[in-house]
Amino acid sequence: LIETLFDEPDTLRTLFVATVRTGERADPEAAAALTRLRDHQRTRSLTLTPMRTTEMRQLLSALVPLDTATVDALARRADGNPLFAEHMVRHWMRSGVLERKADDFRASTDKMDLLPAQMGELWKNRLGEVLAGSPSGRLAYMLAAMLGSSVDDEAWRLVCAEAGVPTSAEVF
Repeated sequence: LIETLFDEPDTLRTLFVATVRTGERADPEAAAALTRLRDHQRTRSLTLTPMRTTEMRQLLSALVPLDTATVDALARRADGNPLFAEHMVRHWMRSGVLERKADDFRASTDKMDLLPAQMGELWKNRLGEVLAGSPSGRLAYMLAAMLGSSVDDEAWRLVCAEAGVPTSAEVF
């Protein structure tokens, strides 16, 4: 899609943001596509390095009051990825890994090792929670994903109805 848009005249300035993990560059097809995008005359590339441990600790401490051992464990697990760190804190809160103590929260060490190590696992678990008891929910969410990152509820309902996907209030 992006390469096709490059063929259009520069009448409309458009911003595309793409992220790639270092390991994903090993795939030859993905690496070739990234090189074509990065080298195109109409693109600008910005390389972001993983967040440093001190910055990650500051971010985590700003999200919720955590004890030092929990901050350290989260910072290690996030491996420099602030989005993953934020979602992991939310996941730990929902799943009961974080326990309230006097002035802060602490991770229950017996539950920490059972939790997702990557963002994909975290999303898969979260969707599993949301879709529990809703057989058609998975297909409804797939249809929503095809509509884009910002989805109008009415448009989503119409697409589901057109596709014959039954929905419930829990899905929306």
